[in-house]
Amino acid sequence: MTRKLRPMELRIYKILGKKVIFHFVGSDIRDPDFIRWKANHINDYLLDPPGREKSKAWQKKLIADAEKYADQIFVSTPDLLELCPSAQYFPLVLDDEKFLSELKLASNKDSFFKSDKVKILHAPSNSEIKGSKHIDETIEKLKGKIDFEYINAKQLNLDSGTTYPVSRYQLFQLYQEADIVIDQMIIGWYGAQSIEAVLSQCKVICYIDEELKSHLDKNCPIVSSDVNQLEEVISSLVNSKQTIDEKTSNEWFIQHHKLENIGSILIESLS
Repeated sequence: MTRKLRPMELRIYKILGKKVIFHFVGSDIRDPDFIRWKANHINDYLLDPPGREKSKAWQKKLIADAEKYADQIFVSTPDLLELCPSAQYFPLVLDDEKFLSELKLASNKDSFFKSDKVKILHAPSNSEIKGSKHIDETIEKLKGKIDFEYINAKQLNLDSGTTYPVSRYQLFQLYQEADIVIDQMIIGWYGAQSIEAVLSQCKVICYIDEELKSHLDKNCPIVSSDVNQLEEVISSLVNSKQTIDEKTSNEWFIQHHKLENIGSILIESLS
């Protein structure tokens, strides 16, 4: 859903016998102020998640309209099921053939990373809600303890021509160079960047909320870490000689994020 539909429009669709499907993503129904609060109080949240309102009044009205008129409601991440319990989790999908072909084309004579050390990348779309401050602070603590090179893409000060710190082409090059990608430490579930980094054969670190881990496949290659565990998790991955199990990673992607394989969920809702 890309815009708010008035109840009258929804009633007309129903009268005409049309299927009505809502697909909620992130701040469609999750209050961005809650995520900002969480970013500034993440340690308090981890100790004792507070009973704060996670949706604004207009978002609750949107959910109520969806539950009244929709034939099916999907959410992009399982945390949104708390806000709309009648919904179904429909995972992010990615065209892996297109992504991998574009990944191969991304190259630059000058590398972003400048050493042969283990290369760690953090490329936040939004530094605040991705927990970049906590990631950068942890990296500072690790300097001198383990051998690595770190890039926070926002600090490259490149002109991507968008609100993102780097262009897609530049991000693909960074994926190719990196050994470890750190996604986010606040939201509590992985996003498109984690999936892309897995397909790029990078080790991936991301905060997965304890309440949501039941939605993870046992073979999920993403390493879960909160801000308090991050120093230990980074050290372990930097020192580990174990490489990515490409077969397991690809099987996980195909099963959970390849459109051709999970599209049946959408097709069934239309039948």
